[in-house]
Amino acid sequence: MDELISFAPATTANVGPGYDIMGYALKWLGDFCRVEKTEKQNEPILWRGVTGPMSPFLEKLKPERNAAFVAARYAFMRLREQYDLDFSLSVTLHKYMPIGSGLGSSSASTVAAVKGVLAAAERELPPEIIIDALLLGEETACGTGHPDNVIPSYFGGFFLMMSEDYDALPAGEKRFHRIEGGKSLVSIIVKPDVSLNTSESRAALNNHIRRSFLEMRGFEPVDILTLVRQQSIKAAEAVLSYQMDDIQRLGAIMRNNDLLEIPRGSLIPRFREVKEAALSAGAYGCSIAGSGPSIVAITHDEQKAPAVRDAMQEAFGEVPSRWLVSPVNNDGAVIIDDIEAFLADCRPHTDMLPV
Repeated sequence: MDELISFAPATTANVGPGYDIMGYALKWLGDFCRVEKTEKQNEPILWRGVTGPMSPFLEKLKPERNAAFVAARYAFMRLREQYDLDFSLSVTLHKYMPIGSGLGSSSASTVAAVKGVLAAAERELPPEIIIDALLLGEETACGTGHPDNVIPSYFGGFFLMMSEDYDALPAGEKRFHRIEGGKSLVSIIVKPDVSLNTSESRAALNNHIRRSFLEMRGFEPVDILTLVRQQSIKAAEAVLSYQMDDIQRLGAIMRNNDLLEIPRGSLIPRFREVKEAALSAGAYGCSIAGSGPSIVAITHDEQKAPAVRDAMQEAFGEVPSRWLVSPVNNDGAVIIDDIEAFLADCRPHTDMLPV
């Protein structure tokens, strides 16, 4: 195939209490890459830049600072090391994901690029090399390589991010485990018309923990141990609930999430009011999507989604907002025929896609 288009979906990470350890892929929203074979040149990847409705946010970014380009180049260089390739690839990023949404915008760009490169080259890479490329792209965009967005976006489904320090596991094995279940999970995501950088959200959380524990008079080490125990129980129960497709139980865990919500919620306009509106409208749980500012509510019944969505948007008051209603996307990144035809299928389920 001389030319193709790849699509990589948005994601929501953390899943309530799971700080950097859980995430799942969404449908109907994401980024695209157009990849074309060209005659072999010195440059393995010929970067054609960024187009699409959200491209103005990235057009001044140098290629070496663009997550999609960095990940695509890394993946293709690894292919050249393994195979005798007589071509180069040109890559164009079609940017549709809103920047700073908390829904894995940089991850979608990274994943679309890597998926497109491998499909256009018609070659395979070991999973650990693919993951290295994905994490490198995320590190380029965010400063650190967080796997909880790129892994679900690429492979699809709900993933648990596991430690890489277990001596009992084979050396070099990546610790990411797909959790099966959640067939009835429906996510209602509303994004206020504000942008929130991951670094800003992380700084707010770090400062909150410092004030609440390290600088608090009368602080005792047992306070941290108690917090670790509480968060561990919640995270474990969230995974179990998803496996059992018990969305009501998963929602109860998601909505009790003060550790992350107190500092990050202060950065999101009317967060408490929106959360309360979602729960009052019938959502089982509601929390911050990733690092925010998007807010995610969940239910098991797609028929309830419009009422929950409308209640959340109304609670934002004068703050404009956009929405997405989605089941879990178990397909992950895919190759498509045409961007506009694909978008036509997506638009009934979201108004986050720019016209």
